[in-house]
Amino acid sequence: MKLNRGWRARLAQTLLQIFNFNADYKPSCIYHALRGMLIRVLRLTGMIVVATLASGPLVAQDETSGFPDDWTDHHVVFSDPGTLHEASGRGSFDTWYKVVTDPRFIFQHHKRGEHSRSDNDRDKDRDRDKERDKDGDHNRGDRGLQMTAFDRDWAAPLGGAGVAPGMFPAKWTFSVTAAPSCNDYVVFPVNTAGASGSQPNIVGYTNLYVDGTASAVCYGAGHLLAPTVLFSYFVGAGTVQTSPVLGPSANQVAYVESIVGGSKFHVLKGAGTGGPTNGTILAPVAPGAGNSATDAFVTLNGGVSVTRSSPFYDYANDLAYVGDDSGKLHKITPVFNGAPAEVTTGGVWPVTVSTQASKILTGPVTDNVTGRIFIGDSQGYMYSVNPTTGTITRSGQLAIGTGIVEPPMVDSTASSVYVFVGDNAGGTASAVYVFNISSGDIAATSTGSNVTVGINSATIPVYGGDFDNTYFTSANGLQPAGNLYVCGNAGGNPTLYKIPIAYSSGPVLGTVATGPVLANSNVACSPLTEFFNTTTSTDWLFGGVPGTSCGAGTGAGGCVMSFNITSGTTPTAGPWTPSSAFALNSEVVDTSGRIQQCTGGGCGVAGSTSGTTTPAWTATTTTDGGTNASSVGTVTANSAVGGATVTVGTLVLTASAPTPASSPILINSSPNILGGDTITINGTTYDWTVLALFCAGGGQKCVSIGGSTTTDAANLNSAIGGACFNGGCGADTTVTATVSGSTVIVTAIIPGTTANSDPLLTNDSTAIHINGAANTSTTLGAGTGTLGTNGSNTPPNFQYWGGAAPTTTAVLASNISAAAAGNSANVTLTYTSGNTFTASGTGTNAGAAGNSVAIANTLTGFTWSPTGHLAGGTNALIWTSLGAGNGQATAAEATGSSGIVIDNVGTGTGEASIYFGTLSGTGATNSAVKMTQAGLQ
Repeated sequence: MKLNRGWRARLAQTLLQIFNFNADYKPSCIYHALRGMLIRVLRLTGMIVVATLASGPLVAQDETSGFPDDWTDHHVVFSDPGTLHEASGRGSFDTWYKVVTDPRFIFQHHKRGEHSRSDNDRDKDRDRDKERDKDGDHNRGDRGLQMTAFDRDWAAPLGGAGVAPGMFPAKWTFSVTAAPSCNDYVVFPVNTAGASGSQPNIVGYTNLYVDGTASAVCYGAGHLLAPTVLFSYFVGAGTVQTSPVLGPSANQVAYVESIVGGSKFHVLKGAGTGGPTNGTILAPVAPGAGNSATDAFVTLNGGVSVTRSSPFYDYANDLAYVGDDSGKLHKITPVFNGAPAEVTTGGVWPVTVSTQASKILTGPVTDNVTGRIFIGDSQGYMYSVNPTTGTITRSGQLAIGTGIVEPPMVDSTASSVYVFVGDNAGGTASAVYVFNISSGDIAATSTGSNVTVGINSATIPVYGGDFDNTYFTSANGLQPAGNLYVCGNAGGNPTLYKIPIAYSSGPVLGTVATGPVLANSNVACSPLTEFFNTTTSTDWLFGGVPGTSCGAGTGAGGCVMSFNITSGTTPTAGPWTPSSAFALNSEVVDTSGRIQQCTGGGCGVAGSTSGTTTPAWTATTTTDGGTNASSVGTVTANSAVGGATVTVGTLVLTASAPTPASSPILINSSPNILGGDTITINGTTYDWTVLALFCAGGGQKCVSIGGSTTTDAANLNSAIGGACFNGGCGADTTVTATVSGSTVIVTAIIPGTTANSDPLLTNDSTAIHINGAANTSTTLGAGTGTLGTNGSNTPPNFQYWGGAAPTTTAVLASNISAAAAGNSANVTLTYTSGNTFTASGTGTNAGAAGNSVAIANTLTGFTWSPTGHLAGGTNALIWTSLGAGNGQATAAEATGSSGIVIDNVGTGTGEASIYFGTLSGTGATNSAVKMTQAGLQ
């Protein structure tokens, strides 16, 4: 027998009434035994009911059919609804039922890797929370917010534009627990006008799990090193500047084509299937042209424009809602189960939501518990819409400036709605508002409660934040306690904030904690995305910034960052702090926005701390803190001629390379135009002439007479470089040349020792002078045997050369010691014989004496125990720069990221895959991007 929802609800309520009789009985031993038995039966019944409730055809998503993840899954969230027994005990069965049967709850449930939890599990959670409260700051050893790097697997083109700010791609994952499927795909909207045969409106990529190596999951047949274009479709001349949504089955996409005065709601089915071609980025095709895809559209009623409102799909009823720029909300049904059509009958639809002067609507968000649709407008009001009657409830004004740009975020379990704005109603701050909808609706003209998150901007919005795993797993999901993270400070540099969430007759926003600055310019963050990795039990937060910075400094380009928020601590770690102990491999953000990792010296060494003032950060290695004599550095291996360095304490010694010598060829009058003038450089003769046909045969190099000494010099310089008057001559491999006015400077390429010369000869004593003298053979340099130099022991150089080749290791060790002796180093270096020199500390906390350093010609073998410093004493910290972007891999594009979609179907332990599009730019800056985060720190 097919069970409908009403029947299932009545069955569940009847079972609850039967098994909740225990309050009428005395607590006798028999009673306790019977009660225990009934509780076990109740748990079993609850499992059966849950399975029955979730088995209907509209929510029958299993791990073989796949799960969608699009923008709506970031705006309808669910704190833990608890067990059936808990719901019945607190009289919230109706809410519990509506939550657990919401398809998006099922998607979230599976994506977060959750499984059915027993009452014993819940008891353990309560005990954990009690211990956490008792312990206070239970994680004092944690420096707070942590960051970790992740790798950029690929960046694939989208054509002439990227993704609009604040919008999301959409990801279809066939399984969240099985091996990654190469059939998984991700869909990107393209924020530029479509063009037949050259610019797609919407793009899909598959074979996602590649990273440019042969070990990638989807390397396989065809040796794929990049993702595959699943489809690239041109559907019209409009733009797709809002987020797409995915249907209940694979290869189904709904999206809006934004057209001034005529926007269209599109329904794409069979995307990327059937036929020989589904298009390329450079040559998109129409759905159905060479493939079996179909794309049907509805021109929205009233000839309206849509610029902000992404469509919201109702899986249970196969209908969609989308707002427009004239304040109206549209309803389309059917969507995927028939020919799409807009509802315009019955006197309700389309619903006029906003009648304000500025009435561009956000994306609508439907709450399955209250049955209401929540939506904001550009005048700063939020609205609740009754979809049956069309009744509107309007809040008080929440924002000015750009108004409300980001769709509201609804927690259906906790009956709360969150709104994010960059310019609050007072025009004084960025803000987050929350509304209690436990009564079934917002209160008319209410402004809920709010907290501020930095200064305001009339032009830059604040996009949506996200909750941490503590919130999602609270023991009482109707009143969850956890944290909301948001990137605010719209009027200044974007900054990460943490807002504690509690409940007391409704949601309560706690004291805001200010975290790290994410950029050095006034730009908008992307929406934030939280992801709990069940493999490593690590909670991650992801976000991106555009503009010209990554981190708090001056790094170039946009970037994506990840933050470890597992402990729920305030996101204040990240900046360097004075007089602090730092563990080995700990990371901070420096004043130039780079991540610095503590890699040596006193990192993790007892008694060693950072300095009292901020170090002069570099993009390579920075010494920080104590200048103790026991602290030394490392030798950079370098087998090249010169340029090798030795760092000893704060002293840097640089190897000197031989200096090639040079001589000028001065042309103080033009050569004879009748010919006969030549010049010879190291055996190569150059013939001056006015016509190429006058050149001597046999490949003679000819120089054009130009009529002025400056032109003649330039022509000779070109000939030495291989550009002869008669063409086709090669460059002189023994010298290089530069020109300045009437002088050509010829420089020896290969330094020599004794009498290694490049002769410069001329046959005309009246025309061409060399070094001021005619008819002379000149050796480059100051004289015989001085071609090049061997460096010196003059600080801070150390002598690396001896004649035409590197020194022996013994001479090298002696030279390093001699170079150090002329400087004020914090260690004593002595050399006696052999291939080593000995370094010993000279400070008050000296390290152990007798530490020897073996030297080779390539400067290898410079090691200490412990690594990086002499034993004993306190030591300076050695920081190694990991680059810009808070340690993250930065996108090559300087445009930042769209909203971020994440899955955990990587192959490594705890891996998560991050998908986003770069924001709209030009040319190669428009990309679909996938990164992988190992998540192992």
